Order: sequence, then C-alpha cells, then structure tokens
Amino acid sequence: MEQTGNEEKPYETVLRENQVLRRRLRELEDAPRKGRDAEQRENLVKLLEIKNRQLEQSFAELERGNRQLADAHKRTERYYVSTILSLVQVSEARDPFFAQHSRSVASCARGIGRTLGWDTERLGLLETAGHLHDFGNLGVPPELLHKSGPLEPSERALVRTHPTIARQILEPIGPLALILDWIAQHHERPDGKGYPKGIQG
Repeated sequence: MEQTGNEEKPYETVLRENQVLRRRLRELEDAPRKGRDAEQRENLVKLLEIKNRQLEQSFAELERGNRQLADAHKRTERYYVSTILSLVQVSEARDPFFAQHSRSVASCARGIGRTLGWDTERLGLLETAGHLHDFGNLGVPPELLHKSGPLEPSERALVRTHPTIARQILEPIGPLALILDWIAQHHERPDGKGYPKGIQG
C-alpha cells in the first residue's frame, strides 16, 4: 500500500515503540522492587529484545533499499554518459570541423570553470555544454555553414536558429535540463545584441 508523507515508516514505528519500552523499563528499575515489578521487567526485557530484532531487520531493509537506489543512480549516470557520447559522435560524424571546434570549446570552458573554482560536477556539466553548444547545426543546411561568401539575410536568420534547434532536440533528455540554457544562450551578449532572443545583462 502506498504511504503518504505523514505516515510513519516501519523502522520509525519500531524505534518509537522501542523508546517507549525503554522508558517504562527505567521507571520500573527506579521504583521499589516488588515481585510484580520484577515480572514486568522481565516481560519488558523480552519485548525489547523482540523490538530490537525488528529494528535491526527494518534497518537492514532500509540499507538494501539505499543500495538499490545507489545502483539505479549509477545506471542512470551510465545511460546519461552513453547518450552524451552518442550525441557528440553524431555531431562529429556530420562535420569534422565543428567536431574539433566543439572539443576546443569544451576544453576551454572546463578550464575557465576550474579557474573560477567550480566543483567537479559543475565542471562536467560545463564541459558537456561545450561539446553540445553547436549541436543545433544538425538542423542547418551544411552548405550554409560552409558558405565561402557572406550570407544572405534569410540565410543568416536560418543559421541563427541553431541554438533554438539544439534546445528542441536535447530538451527531452532529462539530465541535460541543467545545461539547456547554457547551450541555447551561447550566442547571447551582455549588450542584448546577441541571438536568438537578444537577452541583455
């Protein structure tokens, strides 16, 4: 049966009962010793032993659950890493020039993050964003990306959609949510003259 947020977990119930029994046992030990009290103490000790075993079992189950969660987290991380590698390989296979560019940006971004004192997790995110920042170029005709002459206004407008395309492609991949804005805004400028949204600040 599904538990609500206010319901006690099994180990919490056993722990609370254990505390009540211990308190009662102390009360009996502090009271004048009588035959009936001795019997009650003996019964309480036996009951405490049972509750202690239940508590040990509950904690063992909790530990198993924690291990299962940790294993699931590791599997998710492995899936995340393999997904990123696949995306990078797709991008590199399509355009070797942009593959080298993305690797350079990723390395540079990680170096800047390290200089700023970012922790390992954030450095990893920053490096991933560097690898994927131009991923939206997959949605732009290759002839525009390598055109030797100046782009026509309509062509330039199409090229400038690549950050938005990247967001649309990558958004369904849950773990990338933390870096979507970095990828989608890498051509924005503090003066508001960047693209695609002209964000200022």
